Amino acid sequence: MADPKTGRIVSQDDWKRTQVRMPQELYDDLTNYAENKNISLNTAMITLMTKGLEPTKHFDLVRESATITDDVIEKIANKIVDRMKKAP
Repeated sequence: MADPKTGRIVSQDDWKRTQVRMPQELYDDLTNYAENKNISLNTAMITLMTKGLEPTKHFDLVRESATITDDVIEKIANKIVDRMKKAP
């Protein structure tokens, strides 16, 4: 099997095996999701966990952009102050 992101062939050594306990209702939702998508339970869990972690990545990007914006605003404000000081 190939990794969809890298195209590299992956083996069982590239995977971590674990057990998960969850409420029955959540398990039912998960199995319904897998059946509706015609995918395995394992694939459903990986898909949903990956989607759940994506907002964290987006939040980090937004926070970084906000910092850059704050820096730009401060530079502009400083230039305005400098020009006002030089004005007659």
